Amino acid sequence: IYPNGRPRPNQLSSPKVAADQINCVFFSFIQPEKGTDLIIQAAKKLPHVHFHFYGELRKSYEQEFRCAVGDMNNVTYHGVFSGSTDAVYRELGQYDVLLLPTRWKAEGLPGILVESKIAGLPAVVSDHNFNREIVSHGDDGLVIADITVNKLVSAIKELDGDRVQLLAMKYASRKSAERYYIDNYVEEVIQVLERG
Repeated sequence: IYPNGRPRPNQLSSPKVAADQINCVFFSFIQPEKGTDLIIQAAKKLPHVHFHFYGELRKSYEQEFRCAVGDMNNVTYHGVFSGSTDAVYRELGQYDVLLLPTRWKAEGLPGILVESKIAGLPAVVSDHNFNREIVSHGDDGLVIADITVNKLVSAIKELDGDRVQLLAMKYASRKSAERYYIDNYVEEVIQVLERG
């Protein structure tokens, strides 16, 4: 089984944790099935945490999303990110936690989970489809068994309340990215192709 491979980045800064409020990021297609509705509800319960959204808005959800976050001081919508692969890693590396409480039926192996590992960003994910195979609960992120607002809030509070654990998860996430670098699989792919 070939992983959702990525090229090795040129240079990345060492993981660090925000000294004051932590910053959570969602970096995917913005629609309720991806868990954005849960993140917005969590943001209402955690006014001391900042939530950042990147991604294309689903047309039928755009008005609801903009109305929901329009007057929230701890939520920022950045639009669709544009830049090189290395720029994605650098951008993600500015945050403390990736959120992906997805319940989207078509979710496979989300590329953002691999990119967040390379950036040294632990993820809080739903136990949906293959997320548990990518995120190791308690090591490089947290896997939420029940996809509810309260479970998401608890996971964020856990990481916010233990910055030592959060920093350790950042380093573990960066280390686990080694499984996804395409150069680790070139020889194996060549051998498979040569065997026909």
